[in-house]
Amino acid sequence: QTVSFGAGAPATGVYGGSYQTTASATSGLAIVLAIDPTSTPGVCSLAGATVDFTGIGTCTIDASQAGDTSFAPASAALSIAVVRASPSISTQASAPVEAGGQISDAASVSGGSGPTGTVTFDVYGPGDTGCATALDSSTATVTGDGTYQSAAFTPLAPGTYEWVASYGGDAGNAAVAGTCADPGESGI
Repeated sequence: QTVSFGAGAPATGVYGGSYQTTASATSGLAIVLAIDPTSTPGVCSLAGATVDFTGIGTCTIDASQAGDTSFAPASAALSIAVVRASPSISTQASAPVEAGGQISDAASVSGGSGPTGTVTFDVYGPGDTGCATALDSSTATVTGDGTYQSAAFTPLAPGTYEWVASYGGDAGNAAVAGTCADPGESGI
């Protein structure tokens, strides 16, 4: 007999996700699944045939079949690289105002796995087309996928002001940032 995980077994998993194992033996005898002790500590857990990805690192699943009077014992191992989730960020600056009015930015973080941490909002002044020197910076605390607001900024001179918002990431979510002159990130 041989033991295998089937064609759909992943090489990569995402933090916060799961995988339903499909291990089987050619004999048709029952398989025993276990987390291999060489796995990164805390990277995955096993409940029945479901593997939950609870950390970052390598999760190795062992599938074994003890055999019987007709079949010799057999086993297989599946190693899955568990990586951070890759959230996205979309942004929208407030409507243009006269000099002396207040402008702000909003950033939506989505597609993460329970993201935490902060979104940083930097505002750049007229003539700084490469967003080299921020005039002001503010942060918002991230408590999951959602929309977060910058602090208000008061431009004192007329011109185009650019916002750049960035999510700093956390243990299970990769950092992501907008870029200078992203659509919707200019205020006048």
